[in-house]
Amino acid sequence: AVVEQMKRLGRDAEPGTIFTYMTGETNLIGLLVENAVGLSLAEYSQEKIVEPAVFEKGLFWMVDPRGGNIGGCCLSLTLGDYTRMGVFVLNDAKSADGTSSVPEDWFAQAGDSVVDFGDTGFGYGYQWWTYHGGNYGAQGIFGQSITLVPSQDLVLTVVSNWPTATSGEYRNTWGSIAGKIAASGM
Repeated sequence: AVVEQMKRLGRDAEPGTIFTYMTGETNLIGLLVENAVGLSLAEYSQEKIVEPAVFEKGLFWMVDPRGGNIGGCCLSLTLGDYTRMGVFVLNDAKSADGTSSVPEDWFAQAGDSVVDFGDTGFGYGYQWWTYHGGNYGAQGIFGQSITLVPSQDLVLTVVSNWPTATSGEYRNTWGSIAGKIAASGM
C-alpha cells in the first residue's frame, strides 16, 4: 500500500533542492533493505543489532499485510534496549567479539548533518537527526528519542506518550533537558 501511494505522489521539488521528511520514504528504504537481504527488517535487525548489542528483551516490529515490517514506524523496544541500541551505535556497532555490522566510522558519517536547517544548529544525516555540538539521534512518534552525545560517550533515551504525534514544544523541552545533562558531564 505504501509503494502504491508513493507512486501516485508528484515530485515536490527537484532532488537536492529542499528537505522534507516523509515517513513514506523511510518505508521505501525498509522495503529496499528487505529485498536486498531477503529477510524482514525484524529478522535482519535481530541478526545485525539485537544479538550483537545484547538486547535484554528483544524487539517487536509490527507486521504489515504482506508479512514484512514497516520501515518508518512500528518498532517497539524497552527503554533499556533503546539505550543499548544507542550504546551500540556509539561503539560503531561492535559486538562483544569486536566485529561490526557497519563500515568503520559509518555512524560518524551518518550522524553528521547532510541537510542543515539554517542557523538553528539542527539538521538531518543518513536517517539520523543532527543536533548542536556534533550530537545526533533518532526521534519517534509521540516522543520516543535516542540522543547520542559522542564527545561524552553519552546516550540519553526517553519513551514518552505525548498527546499529539509531533510537538515542537515537547521536542524542544526534551532537547533542553538533554543539553543540560550533557553539559553537566553526568
